[in-house]
Amino acid sequence: MTLSARALTVIADGRTVLDGIDIDVPPGQIVAVAGPNGAGKSTLLRALAGIGAEAGIVRSGQVLLDGRLLDKLDGRARGRAIAYLPQERTVHWALDARRVVALGRLPHGGGAMTAADRAAVDRALADMDAAGFGARPVSRLSGGERARVLLARALAQDAPILVADEPTAGLDPAHALDLFGHFTRLASAGRSVVVALHDLSLARRFCHTLVLLQRGKVAASGPPGDVLTPPILADVYGIKAVVGEIDGIPVVVAAEPLTRSS
Repeated sequence: MTLSARALTVIADGRTVLDGIDIDVPPGQIVAVAGPNGAGKSTLLRALAGIGAEAGIVRSGQVLLDGRLLDKLDGRARGRAIAYLPQERTVHWALDARRVVALGRLPHGGGAMTAADRAAVDRALADMDAAGFGARPVSRLSGGERARVLLARALAQDAPILVADEPTAGLDPAHALDLFGHFTRLASAGRSVVVALHDLSLARRFCHTLVLLQRGKVAASGPPGDVLTPPILADVYGIKAVVGEIDGIPVVVAAEPLTRSS
């Protein structure tokens, strides 16, 4: 499945948050969305996931799934096609971790758990290194453990497209690398991943395409090596950046902020 946006514009309380965004997420690709705070990353991911607009928000343009308007699909069909991990990691239910992950299976039936449902939950917990605390209440998990449980919930949907807003937030370095290793395996199997990221080194190392937003518009888009250059980073982030490799691993380091003219 190919997820696309065409001329996507979002206005919230009279302020243009996204302005004419075009983006394509083809099968087998990890697409990163980056940019400064307030650039519109979360708004773009919510629109790509088909999350309904709140009061005071106006959208125009199109979000398409294999050429069909995404908002024409009912919620269950959309959930089978796209799994969404929001930036907010709050869990409002008094459930153990395994039951939270099992919520990811709702688009596939919503009744009694089947053998396929249980296998998907087991697999997702194992992939996120969360099987060991599946019986614990989510209220008693650390922030990083809760993040892994919510990632597992999204993975349990077994959707061909995963949209994840800052999925490494709260994860330690080992689990962040494990997560992107898993994203790479999903892409190799023909699935699609869209992630909002602040860690530009992860974007350069693991992602196929990087969409860099600035004040609601696409400032640059393409292979991360072409987008993450010192001149572009200076313009978008206002930083002097060092872009290179350490032991063959791509890195992007913010060396210092640039003086902004008043």
